Amino acid sequence: MLVMRCATLHPVTPSVETVDVEMIKELTVVYCDKVKSFDMWCYRRVLRISWKEHKTNEEVGLLQAADVTERLLDQLIKKKLRYAGYVIGGARDIFSS
Repeated sequence: MLVMRCATLHPVTPSVETVDVEMIKELTVVYCDKVKSFDMWCYRRVLRISWKEHKTNEEVGLLQAADVTERLLDQLIKKKLRYAGYVIGGARDIFSS
């Protein structure tokens, strides 16, 4: 699972320098659904689960649950919130001086 994390997180997650306020606003229901679908697609590829096996997402989730500490969407939300805190913290310094 570590290999999948390295392969998927770099191109999918934006770096801190490129995140702006508009990007934080883009975290909508559609965006979350797309990230969840991509995450599930990656797990199905890594676990070599064919569409012919008719496994539900819950079954796939149970198969990979032991190896995964965080979902991709959770990591994206944490990064965006961390950046928002960074921006807000910087704004406090500007207004307090």
